[in-house]
Amino acid sequence: RYLTAREVRETQIQPALDFEPDLTTVLAGGNDLGDPFDPEGIERELDTMVADLIDTGATVSTFSMPDVVRCGRYPKQMAEVLGPRIAVHREISVRIAERYDTVFFDYFNHPMSADPSVVSDDLLHPNMRGHAIVADLVLQGLASLVPASTAA
Repeated sequence: RYLTAREVRETQIQPALDFEPDLTTVLAGGNDLGDPFDPEGIERELDTMVADLIDTGATVSTFSMPDVVRCGRYPKQMAEVLGPRIAVHREISVRIAERYDTVFFDYFNHPMSADPSVVSDDLLHPNMRGHAIVADLVLQGLASLVPASTAA
């Protein structure tokens, strides 16, 4: 929590690479949506992380963030700034997913975006209910990748 994309790369990617994973998840950049907002920097950091993990042969899943400003809990001025930045993060996430053929989970327009009961009090992260919804959707998405003959 509260790490920028650069900090995630600097502190988490090498340990992940050392683990030699088969399956990885990259979701970062949400804490970069404040000021100064640097979309190019976010994309550069996400691109580097995904490329490094893809180079190991791991399957990489990536995400867009839900457009949580739709939930109605954000002050108008904050929503007017944050909403477009979340949309830019989604565009970046889509480009990276396409560039590296990641397993992409697009939550930008998911119904949970409009549900105020899934946002934590910091107004930045999902609460336990929000995490449970995301985890369920990820498990469903990953299960759909397993061939029916091996899913027993």
